Amino acid sequence: MLELGMNKKGEIKKLSNICKPDIGLITKISNAHIGNFNSLKDIALEKSEIFFGMSKLGIAVINKNDPYHFLLQQIIKNLGIKNVITFGFSKKCDIRLINFKYKNKNSCKVFSEVLGKKVNFYLNNLGDHWIENSLAIISVIAALNKNGGSYIKRIEKFVAFRGRGEILNIQYKKKKITLIDDSYNSSPESLKASIIFLNRLGNKKRKICVLGDMFELGIFSKQFHLQIKKILKDNKISNVYTIGKEMKNLFNTLPTSLECKHAENLEELYSDLKQNIKNNDIILFKASRAIQLDKVIKKFC
Repeated sequence: MLELGMNKKGEIKKLSNICKPDIGLITKISNAHIGNFNSLKDIALEKSEIFFGMSKLGIAVINKNDPYHFLLQQIIKNLGIKNVITFGFSKKCDIRLINFKYKNKNSCKVFSEVLGKKVNFYLNNLGDHWIENSLAIISVIAALNKNGGSYIKRIEKFVAFRGRGEILNIQYKKKKITLIDDSYNSSPESLKASIIFLNRLGNKKRKICVLGDMFELGIFSKQFHLQIKKILKDNKISNVYTIGKEMKNLFNTLPTSLECKHAENLEELYSDLKQNIKNNDIILFKASRAIQLDKVIKKFC
């Protein structure tokens, strides 16, 4: 299995022609890297080029929740690829989400339908976005014509890893705190998902966001950073720590009801945090990789 990544035009097509995939999966079309494109539609067109290196006997897997799935399906049809598996929330999807229910802080039960057959399974509590990811995984399993049962058991055991949502329960200076290490990357959609997850996991705890700039958003950058203000309010975030030029724009608009601090560098950020941490706090770290928030996390661990 190969991941074909891109952040500018032409990269996916080149990689697809090199590896010639038998199964091509587009997990999601989002605003990540939109600074290098003119619109979300342009991102959809670029990602569709994963199918250009496939033979007509290949299998295309697409997310029907995406706004441009009709465009993708037309491109797939024009390429002569007849085998298509769709996943999402619609009743017309081959792999569809019926419902989901959080059983407790650590577990979520997912009710799905896989090629007409009802399949229920548990996920570790990783956030709503991981439910959608699980549908993508099951779609690939279906494309491989493998026994879904044994693979779903593996999905149930999956836990987030370092930089991608790993949950760290630590003791820092006699205080028990929880860190969510989502420091590897950030985009408007993934940041929103992470803050919603923080709210659910934190429940009645004091919820803190440590936020660094989201890169590669181009002319849309200020707009997307300012939109975080409403997300923070909707999810009852009590404390916000920011770092980076774009996050400073957000910081300057945050209400006085929030406890907020902006740091000019990582040392200042760490100093601000360690002085204000309280027992039972839950803290989300989220930024693009170049901000290097992982260096602050290591100081607590």
